[in-house]
Amino acid sequence: MKRIIAVLLVAIIVFSFTAAGAENYYDYRIHDQYFAPFAPELFGDNNVLYHAWGDRDGNVGLDWHLLWYRDGKLFRDFAYSTEKRFNQSIFLPREDNTCGVLVPGRKETRMADLGWDSNEIEPAINYIELYEWTDNGLELQKQIPGDWEWTDIKTTDDGFVTHDPLKGTLSCFDSYGNLLQEIPMTEKIPQTEIMQQMRYGQLVNISGEISEQCVILFRTEIANANNARYLALCLDHLKEKWTRKYQFSPGIVFPGDGYFYCLERVNDSKTSPVKIIRLDEQGNDLFSRMLSADNLVLGFHVKTSPLTGNLMLYGKAVANSKKIYNVFRMDLDENMNQVSLDVRQIDYYDDYSPSVQMQKDGSLFVHCVGGEEADRLMNVPTVLIPYDVLPVAEAHGLQLK
Repeated sequence: MKRIIAVLLVAIIVFSFTAAGAENYYDYRIHDQYFAPFAPELFGDNNVLYHAWGDRDGNVGLDWHLLWYRDGKLFRDFAYSTEKRFNQSIFLPREDNTCGVLVPGRKETRMADLGWDSNEIEPAINYIELYEWTDNGLELQKQIPGDWEWTDIKTTDDGFVTHDPLKGTLSCFDSYGNLLQEIPMTEKIPQTEIMQQMRYGQLVNISGEISEQCVILFRTEIANANNARYLALCLDHLKEKWTRKYQFSPGIVFPGDGYFYCLERVNDSKTSPVKIIRLDEQGNDLFSRMLSADNLVLGFHVKTSPLTGNLMLYGKAVANSKKIYNVFRMDLDENMNQVSLDVRQIDYYDDYSPSVQMQKDGSLFVHCVGGEEADRLMNVPTVLIPYDVLPVAEAHGLQLK
C-alpha cells in the first residue's frame, strides 16, 4: 500500500511539474487544434504564417491548413484535405501586409525519361500557380509554365527565382509573378552528364532582394559530397555584379547593411564554430569573425538591427545530451566586434530546435512545437514566446572573436 501511495505521489509530482512547465508559456500558444511542423514566417506588422497539419506525422486524410495569424489572433485559415500539393506551397509575404502563395502544378513523368534506370512514374512540375490569399481564400492569379522540380524555386523578400537545370535558364519574378529578367547560366555553369535532370547545376539558395542586390547560389557538380562545387552569382538590379566559386557550400546572407556575408563551418562537427566573413564589392573577403561555444550546436540569423543599424546575430545554442536549450541575441558594432550578448533559456518539452524570429520593429520571438516529450504527451500547443519573457541563462562559452 505504501509503495502504491509513493508511486502515486511521484506521478502527481511529475504531472504537476510538466503542467507547470507548459503553463509558463500557455498564454503564448498559437493554436491548440493543429500542429505546425515548420518554423513560422513573420512579416510586416505582427503577421505570422504557418503550414499546419492535423497531427504531428502529417497523416494523409487528416486536416491540413495554411494559417495566417495577425496580432496574435487567427486572421485567415485555408483548409485542404485532398490537394496534397498544397503541402509544398511557398508563402510570398509582402511589406504591405498582403501575401501570395506559390503552389506546384503536377504532371506525370517517367523516371526513365530523366536518365534513371527505373520504370516508375513520378509527379513533376510543369507550371507554378500563383494565388493571392484574400478573405475569400486562395484566389488563382496566374499560371507560370516551366519544367522544374520544386527545389528549383526559391523566394526572397520581394519575389522569387526559378532555375531550369535542363536549359540552364534562371528566371527572376516579382512577388506578383511578373517576369523581370531571364539569365542564361550555360556559360557560367559547366554542363555535367552525371545526372541529366541537373545538367546545368542545382539551385541552392538566394539571399537579398531581386529588385536591388541578391546572391544566388548554385551547386554545379553532383558527383559526390567531396567533389561538389558551388557558384555564387551576385546581381545588382538584375545585372551581374560578380561570381565566385566555392569548394564547399557557403551560407551567403545579405542582412541589409550593404554587405554580403559568407558563413562557413570550421569542421564537420555539429558543434563546429562558424566563421562569419564580410565580402567586398567584388565578392572577396574583407575580414572575418568566429562565433563559437563550449560544445553547443549553433544555428543563427544575421540581420541588421532596426534600432542601431548595425549587425545582430540571433538564434539557438543547444546541446540535447546536456539538456541545454538556449537562445541568444548578440549585437555587434560597425566593425563586427561583439558589443552585447543576451542568452535566454527555453525549455519547452525538450524542443531541440527552437526557432528565433525577428519582427519588423526588431523585437524577437521564439517559436517552439516541443520535442520528444511533446511527441509522447500529444496535444502540446505550438507557442510563439516574446524573447524578453524568457529567463536569463548561462552563456556556456558563447562568444564572437
